[in-house]
Amino acid sequence: NNPQPHWSPDGTRIAFYSNRGGKYEIWILHADGSQLERAAVMSDWPKAVHPVWSPDGQRLACDLDENEALIDLTRPLADRHPVLLPPAGRGLGFSASSWSADGRWLAGAVHVQTPDRRQQPGVVLYSLADRRYVRLTDRGDSATWLSDSRHLLYWDGGKLLLLDTLSRTSRQVLTTPSGSDYNDFCLSPDDRVLYLARNTEEGDIWLLTMR
Repeated sequence: NNPQPHWSPDGTRIAFYSNRGGKYEIWILHADGSQLERAAVMSDWPKAVHPVWSPDGQRLACDLDENEALIDLTRPLADRHPVLLPPAGRGLGFSASSWSADGRWLAGAVHVQTPDRRQQPGVVLYSLADRRYVRLTDRGDSATWLSDSRHLLYWDGGKLLLLDTLSRTSRQVLTTPSGSDYNDFCLSPDDRVLYLARNTEEGDIWLLTMR
């Protein structure tokens, strides 16, 4: 699977997931490739994927088989164990895709807790303060926060839409070319540049220096 490398907010570390240790786990390394280590003790879980940094860089959200979990990176490695979020509903799990800049919300989607983990369409928020879920749309996925902690970008088919979480209204930003296989995107920290991507089955982590 695509290891989905993500920069820490301060730009010093990269989190990704890999089965280099025999099963899929979350790993962290420094930007120069040094100090590779597991993000947490995963002995109780068969798989952990899709790391998402908190804005202060002190926590990671990750997707376990049952539900989303949080990892406290301020604790010694031996004491770091994923802590599950509450269920999103009866038989439902939550998968986070983005953490708001104000630290208050995780954005993502819900899935049915079955072996095929069928995902239900729509953008869902999780409040870290209130420990509750809020569904914003009945369509779309891959929700990503803008830096204002109010707006989200998300896919709906081949369309990319901008969602205002206060008014709960969406408007189209762009449509991918017909027949293209773009299925992922990322946003620059200043919200000014949007990168479209194609997922791959296997991948290494590379670093590009922008001059």
